[in-house]
Amino acid sequence: MRRALALVLFQLEIGLVAVPALGQAQDFYGGISYDYALAGEGQSGLAAYAGVRFGEGALSFGAELARGFGDGDPFEATRVRGMVWQELGSFGLFGSLGLSQFDLNGGGVVEGINLGVGADYGLTDAASLRFEMIVDRVPDYGPDITSLRMGVAFGF
Repeated sequence: MRRALALVLFQLEIGLVAVPALGQAQDFYGGISYDYALAGEGQSGLAAYAGVRFGEGALSFGAELARGFGDGDPFEATRVRGMVWQELGSFGLFGSLGLSQFDLNGGGVVEGINLGVGADYGLTDAASLRFEMIVDRVPDYGPDITSLRMGVAFGF
């Protein structure tokens, strides 16, 4: 988890250096989603996430922290990731790269990386729908875990 915290701090430092008008160029958000694992029993469940987004105009970037709450076996996931968005009117496309940590219900913790691609649709100025595919590569656990995420985010 120390590596995940270090990654978040590093991404926030990049944001502070890269965006001179930080007071006008930051957007904080939080949301809830349902993550559906394409393979593997018990790997689907609710997730809560929060993040910060920097940049003005069509291209922006940021950092996000997500905590999944699996519906039982075998794990609960925590993800820290950097994200890049491209706005296309009411729609936005994004990609992500970060670290994953899984608390195994059978004991122990395994870590890996995650990659994601997705889209969001603005419902209002403060709410959006999110659709995403996330692939977790966790070598000490087994095969890659691919999840589909559907959620809603709220800006503040």
